[in-house]
Order: sequence, then structure tokens, then C-alpha cells
Amino acid sequence: MPEPPGPEHTTALILAGGLSRRMGQPKAWIHWRGQPLIRHVAQRIGPQTGQHLLNLHPQQEGTLPGWQVVHDLRPGFPGPLAGIETGLLHCSTPWLLIVPCDMPRLPKDLLGRLAQALKPGTRLIAARTTERHFPVVALVHRDVLQPTRAFLDSGQRRLMDWHRRCDGQWCLFPDPMAFSNFNRPEQLQTEP
Repeated sequence: MPEPPGPEHTTALILAGGLSRRMGQPKAWIHWRGQPLIRHVAQRIGPQTGQHLLNLHPQQEGTLPGWQVVHDLRPGFPGPLAGIETGLLHCSTPWLLIVPCDMPRLPKDLLGRLAQALKPGTRLIAARTTERHFPVVALVHRDVLQPTRAFLDSGQRRLMDWHRRCDGQWCLFPDPMAFSNFNRPEQLQTEP
């Protein structure tokens, strides 16, 4: 049985390597409530883990104090799973807590709740609400690296399929607002 996923055994990974086509610019650095979206995410997730990774595509720039920047290894913009692969490669702890850069209201106890719901032998658990599943908000053991790499090498990219392939588990969160994200500029003006 692997070490329990407490803060000292977990690295945070913020995924910020996407194209942000609907936003028209890298969404991680777009301001909401006076600071970039990614800073909101880092402030919520950073205290929950011992180490911190920020995934950017090599063509992108940006940094957060205390966060190590890691770049996608695969060319083009192959999607969030390529960022997860990169995070697993750079992760020096047994567990990796994965979150996207555009969910500024993530639970401040995300790691604890995912860890508490983790069944013995499970290597991947992701968040869900009564309305939606969020495979991009997940706690994964670094043993998932090889199946993730094989999945990508086979040309597949869908996170829901990856979750199934890894025999992933779901953890129910009661507050759907905690997982609301920003995809269009007008949302930044209308969301409280």
C-alpha cells in the first residue's frame, strides 16, 4: 500500500498549458478580483501540499513564486493529459494533486477530502458533483505514469477515458460552485 496522500507526500500540479482559444489569451494570467486566475488557484491549492509544479506549454511564459515550471514533453498542444504526464514525470512525491488554472474557487480542503475517500489500492480519484464529473481535478499516484504514457502513445487524449483506463474512483463534492471555471471573457464580468 502506498504512503497516505498527506501534504508531505503530495505535489500540487496546476495545468496552465492550454491554448485558451475561447478566451483569446492564456487564461491563467487573466485577472479576476484583482489578480490572475492562476494566483487564486495557487492560494487555495498550495497550502495543501508540500511541493508545487506549474505546467506550461514551452511556447508560453509565466511563473508563480515557489512553483517550479514544467513544460509539456509532447509537441503541439496535446491537451491536459500531456500536462498530467509531465507532472507525473517531475513529481518527487508519491501523490500528485492535479487542478486546472481556471477554477479559482476550488475547495481549501480538496486534498483531504479526496484522500479520505480513496479506497485501498486505488491510484486515481477525481472530483464530481451531482451535475458533473471533473477528471481534471484529481489525486493520482505516480504509478499512473506508465499507463498514462501508454494511453497518450496510443493516440488517445480524453480524460474520461483515461480515468476509466486507470480504474479511477470518484469523490462527491456537494458544492458545484467550487468547480466553476472561466472559459469566456464575459464570464469574468458576470461571475461574483
